[in-house]
Order: sequence, then C-alpha cells, then structure tokens
Amino acid sequence: YTSLVACDFFDAPSRLEPVDAVIAIEVVEHLTGESLRASMDSLESLALNRVLITVPNPRSPHFYFDPTHVLEYTPKTLLNSLNHSRSFQYSLHGLGFHSHLTESHSWLKGLESITLRFPAFSPSLMYVGTRVAD
Repeated sequence: YTSLVACDFFDAPSRLEPVDAVIAIEVVEHLTGESLRASMDSLESLALNRVLITVPNPRSPHFYFDPTHVLEYTPKTLLNSLNHSRSFQYSLHGLGFHSHLTESHSWLKGLESITLRFPAFSPSLMYVGTRVAD
C-alpha cells in the first residue's frame, strides 16, 4: 500500500481520489441492512472500475463466532441487494478454504472444488462489482 486512510465509509469520498478498484474485506457483514445501500454508494463512488467485497458465508458455522455480524443475508439476498446499484453489476464467487486447511486436510481439496463451483457452499464469499456503462 502506498497509503492507508482510516475513516468512515461516508467520509471516504471526501478524503480520497477515485481508484481503479475498491476492496472491502470482511466489512459488509458489520453493517445494518438500513445502512448497506448508502455505504455501498459511498464505496462505489470511489471505484472507477471494480468493487470487491468479501464476507463470511452466513451458512458457515464461523459466521456466528463474531457477535458483531449484524447484517442478515443469504448469499443470494446480498447479491440482490448489491445489484440495486445504479453503477455496478455484481456477481457471486466462492473463495474456498484457507490453504493451511487444505494442506493439512487433504479431503478438503475435493470439497473445495465444489465450493468454488457452487458459492453457496463456500465458507467465504466474494462479490465482484463491475462498473456498467452510463
């Protein structure tokens, strides 16, 4: 990173210049449903081409280990919410398992190929937003 700015989603557009891609890793699940669209509008205003969002899959047990996860969603309902964007079209992708798990548990390698093909079964999800023509 050449710089790091810590600020509220809503302050970011006034503090940063637009960039090629904005990445929000494990952030969205901490937003309330009421603030999701406004937060996404703020992030999208900074992205010239792409927005990447990762979240834990709420169908995975590790989702419930963190009591600060407040957004209620399924993989499909979050995709539908993100696609209410006026500027971006989102797609859903599975991220599979962490490499230290697949290295120590060979049976997970076969399961990982399923999670990558069917994101709803992946422990973590990635939503990729691509700017649409105006």
